[in-house]
Amino acid sequence: MNLNYWVSTPANNTHAFDMIAYFLSKFPSLADAGVSGYPQIFKSAYSYYTPTIPVSGLMGLVLMLDTTNSSDITSLFDPIFNYINTTWPGEFTFTSTTTFYPSHYAWYQVNYDPSPVGHENVMSSRLLDREALTGNLTKAREAYELFADWGGSNMFIVSGKGVHDAVPRGGSNAVLPAWRDTYVHASEFVSIPRSLQSNL
Repeated sequence: MNLNYWVSTPANNTHAFDMIAYFLSKFPSLADAGVSGYPQIFKSAYSYYTPTIPVSGLMGLVLMLDTTNSSDITSLFDPIFNYINTTWPGEFTFTSTTTFYPSHYAWYQVNYDPSPVGHENVMSSRLLDREALTGNLTKAREAYELFADWGGSNMFIVSGKGVHDAVPRGGSNAVLPAWRDTYVHASEFVSIPRSLQSNL
């Protein structure tokens, strides 16, 4: 089961990153329930939904395997959307759709990334565990806003039970130990202007 969602507000709304911090704080419980995927958070962007107004917010695609019932995934997200609407009434626009795919191949045929490759970027990333995501939402809010200063950043829901509960044969393997507690791989990049690439 696939759920696509979009949550946005005008870019001058001071509550934008309060909402984002709250939303991301739910990722550990979503991952524990079997959800994987990502949102992209953005500080000021135009979109199909807002072609003339810069907005802040997040958009994403999440998956839940081994279910044909859309309520299995919407029942996890509806309380999140309801909390946002109750806490900041009328400030955020929501869009979400669910789609069932009979196989991973069927999903891939629709959702594969056709973007060109070979870009010159400077990238940075952080691994975020449950405490980083849920412990201090005020500090998390500040961090996310700074992290998105260059436009947007990806917050991949990664790891999950398979990594958290693994007992490697021999007691060890090449996995960075932080992955055992990680829920989100947060990544950001800055594109290098083509005029500077010849100097690298």
